[in-house]
Amino acid sequence: MTRFLLVLFFIIGYTNICAKTVSFDIDWSQFRYDENKVLWEMYYSFPDTLLKYQYNTNEKAFVGELYIKVTINSMVNVETEKEWIVTNSVNTPQSQHKTDLLGQKDFILSPGQYNVQVNILDLNDSTTQNVFQFNLIIKKFNNNQIELSEIELSKFIENKDETSIQWNESFKKGKLYVVPNPTHFYFGDSLFLRAYYEVYNSKQISPSGFIIKYRILDAVKREELLIKQFKESISNGQSDIVALPINVLATGVYFFETTLSYPQDNPTDSITRTELFYVLNPEIPPNLQTNFSENVTFEKSEWSVMSEEQINKEFDKAKYIASQNEIELWKEITTTEAKQKFMFAFWNIRNTDTTKPYNVKLLEYRKLIDFANTYYSYGNMKDGWHTDRGRVLLRYGKPTQIDQTPSRGDYRPYEVWTYNDVQGGVSFYFVDLIGYGNFVLVHSTAIGEMRNDDWYKQYVPSKNTDGDINDQQNYNQGIIR
Repeated sequence: MTRFLLVLFFIIGYTNICAKTVSFDIDWSQFRYDENKVLWEMYYSFPDTLLKYQYNTNEKAFVGELYIKVTINSMVNVETEKEWIVTNSVNTPQSQHKTDLLGQKDFILSPGQYNVQVNILDLNDSTTQNVFQFNLIIKKFNNNQIELSEIELSKFIENKDETSIQWNESFKKGKLYVVPNPTHFYFGDSLFLRAYYEVYNSKQISPSGFIIKYRILDAVKREELLIKQFKESISNGQSDIVALPINVLATGVYFFETTLSYPQDNPTDSITRTELFYVLNPEIPPNLQTNFSENVTFEKSEWSVMSEEQINKEFDKAKYIASQNEIELWKEITTTEAKQKFMFAFWNIRNTDTTKPYNVKLLEYRKLIDFANTYYSYGNMKDGWHTDRGRVLLRYGKPTQIDQTPSRGDYRPYEVWTYNDVQGGVSFYFVDLIGYGNFVLVHSTAIGEMRNDDWYKQYVPSKNTDGDINDQQNYNQGIIR
């Protein structure tokens, strides 16, 4: 399951540009549908104040309407699409946030790679509209081993025969209503983390049962809570729910880890699923001092003495591996001290060995930066990490193989980087478009990167079929940077 906080910026008109920030959360889970198909559940939520409300004489209320359309494309065509309208009625126009509007849509997909496009439009305010796209990998559930679905973090889980609330039927799973929590935020006086998951093939593979272990880890993966349970293998497709008290956790970032081990009497195999979540506990405020390794405190770190210019440049270097949530959070930080503490936390979370007196991950990353500055700088550009090759190096590490083709005649030099261990094997294609040693990324097979299957024909020849130089075309297309 992956969560996106979509901060959408809307452009009003063609000449006057006005930015409008909108919070729209999307989350999803994958479950087995049958032997060949996967059930992909998409969850979404947005505040009621997002909508513009207009009085409806028939309803005798103020009504807001948000049109949502989801289009799922495979590599060759449109796989499926759905569109619907979310309606909210209030007695008076909303000026203050009262509730979040939740929803769920289900899609049946074959395993593979897809591009998901979400269109959003306020039907009472045409200026509130945008399109968001992301890549999606649908995994195949193997029939010859025990499989664990993705974990759906939930707001509420109730038996449909016992609840008095009229929940949306889209939330129903068997005899349960599982109300999703797309934000992954838990807050209030009574704090419980609730989750739903499914186990496949256990009756066939491990009839004696299996062991489920729930762990809550803090931001640096230290254990806060551990619960271990024995589970019977009831069928080859069984579900389970969990509710863990988290009122003892301080406000902060945590991980919920679910591990299934089997067979029960002598476990030899295991499967783990991990979800990030956030706690806002009014009784226990965050404490940076205790959130990280005791031998490395903020006051003793290099970050505490950096100037604002230095700390901004450090984040520029680190943002290639930052999550979208971290990037959005950084934009909201205004003081130098807060930025210093952010970077301290950023690298401590990623530290792979807290027993050492230095941050192992940060050291490795800075070695990559030095490598990029040494080999990918050109002309007056001394920051090789800021080039396309530098960005790819920092994000994905050193490639498995680099194939270099020098210039010859009217053909530009280019490089092909291959990563065998990224996304099952991907390649990046760089071309030196203007001959200064700045190899620009023109094509990649990696998910989330630019794709141009005609890269060789379009960029390697320095002259087109009419004998004209291609550089002006490349500049116009924004390829040369």
